[in-house]
Amino acid sequence: MFSYPPDEEQLYIEKAIELYQDKAAFIDISKLLVKFIEGDGWDSFSRYYQDFKNTPYVIFKSDDPSPDLFHMIIFEIINASKNEKSPS
Repeated sequence: MFSYPPDEEQLYIEKAIELYQDKAAFIDISKLLVKFIEGDGWDSFSRYYQDFKNTPYVIFKSDDPSPDLFHMIIFEIINASKNEKSPS
């Protein structure tokens, strides 16, 4: 996990990948979030979010059998481990 000025984010990410690409798998949560939302479409996600806005954790980690953001992240961590890399 890195801490950096927001306007330099891409520079830090690129350098980290350059330095650690053989040892670490970089998991971009923002890309997973977009993939998660695109899975059902923005309109469906928006309605779902409005329904659960008082319990937002349910949106991203639910008991429903369909993939949620939490499971997508866990899947990426498992893949990193299978490839003998540290999830980052």
